[in-house]
Amino acid sequence: MKLRNAWMAAALALAVSTATTTPVQADTTNPDPIENAAEIRVVNNHMGAVGVYTVDQQNQRMYLGAVNRTQFKSFTLPAGTLRLQVLPLSAPAGLGVRESQISGIETLDVDLEAGQAVELWLEPGLSGSTAHLRGD
Repeated sequence: MKLRNAWMAAALALAVSTATTTPVQADTTNPDPIENAAEIRVVNNHMGAVGVYTVDQQNQRMYLGAVNRTQFKSFTLPAGTLRLQVLPLSAPAGLGVRESQISGIETLDVDLEAGQAVELWLEPGLSGSTAHLRGD
C-alpha cells in the first residue's frame, strides 16, 4: 500500500511539474529566408490527396508538396509569374465517379508579388475549385 501511494505521489508530482513548466518557444527564424516571398495556401476538400505544382514561364514544373484530404497547407515561394497545377495523387474508384473528380486543374498565369498569396479552395470535383489572389 505504501509503495502504491509513493508511486501515485511521484506521478502527481511529475504531472504538476510538467503542467507548470514554461513551454518551449518555437524557433520562428528562417535560416534561409526566401527573398520577395509569396505564399500559396491550399484548402483540400477533394476526396483524396493532391499534389500541388507551379509552372514557370519556361514551362518548368516544380513540385511544392502534397495536401491530404481535409487538410490546409501553406507553401512559400519566390514572387513571380507562374501557373498553379493541382493533380490527384490517386484516383477514386467505384461507380459514379466522374472525370471532373479525378482530372487535375491548372490556373491561368498569376503575377505574384512579394507579400501576396494565392488561396486555392479545392472542391470534391476539382473543376469546381476556386483561386483567389490576396494581399497588396
